[in-house]
Amino acid sequence: MHHVMADLAHRLDAPLMYLKLGEVPVMVATSPEAAREIMRTHDVVFATRPWSPTMKIMNSEGLVFAPYGPLWWQLRKICILELLGARRVQSFRHIREDEVSRLVAAIATAPPMEPVNASERIAVLITDSAVRAMIGERFKRREEFLQTLEDGVKIASGFSLGDLFQSSWLASFISGTARRAEEYHRRSFELMEYTIKQHEEQRATAASVNSAMEEGEDLVDALLRIRKEGGLDVPLTMGMIKAVILITHQSPHPPRSRKYAVLNKTNYTFFRKFIS
Repeated sequence: MHHVMADLAHRLDAPLMYLKLGEVPVMVATSPEAAREIMRTHDVVFATRPWSPTMKIMNSEGLVFAPYGPLWWQLRKICILELLGARRVQSFRHIREDEVSRLVAAIATAPPMEPVNASERIAVLITDSAVRAMIGERFKRREEFLQTLEDGVKIASGFSLGDLFQSSWLASFISGTARRAEEYHRRSFELMEYTIKQHEEQRATAASVNSAMEEGEDLVDALLRIRKEGGLDVPLTMGMIKAVILITHQSPHPPRSRKYAVLNKTNYTFFRKFIS
């Protein structure tokens, strides 16, 4: 797509183009000057990402597509101060070291003549590291989650007739994207509910074994504490907490099918902070 846009801009000598993809108005900046106007000079004007029908279904309460305003600022502040602070990231160093050691050991013990699927191994490394930071242990339904995440990537990275022709119920029906997005949302949030339940069970088990044991605060602990304390401009709902957990789980990993690989800026920022 970007090659097509670049070729069109070159032929029309247009540093800034206004197009319509179906019924959706689109502005395309094709010069450094035009991009600077959008990304810097008028950053606040363009800060709110447009919601397509598919994105509304998939991520209606998360940070990535939240409108620029009180909710966005609040979630951003929570992520920076509570989830990605230097002290918090440093506290997870033992998790990173343990998971990397497990990866190295798994590769070292693999049969000499058998190829190693590096993408799968790294996906497991990142997922287990992120989940342990969130709930203190590995996710019991890891494979199901990775498959759900891959399905979400396929939906989000493609064009949908329903998104391009939003006034047409027929276009939405033919594409079937809305149905797939609803199924993805249901499955992903059910998995996040299971994540929180697994976390609570793990905490209860640890407390029953040794009530005097010092337990470090993981990311779910922090989110639940913030929700309980209140005093926020916008109340932190369980739906928002699940969405934040989902974004954290979605730290960039090599998808099983390379053609569907996408890298979200927010997720990259989280992972870069997490591994530093």
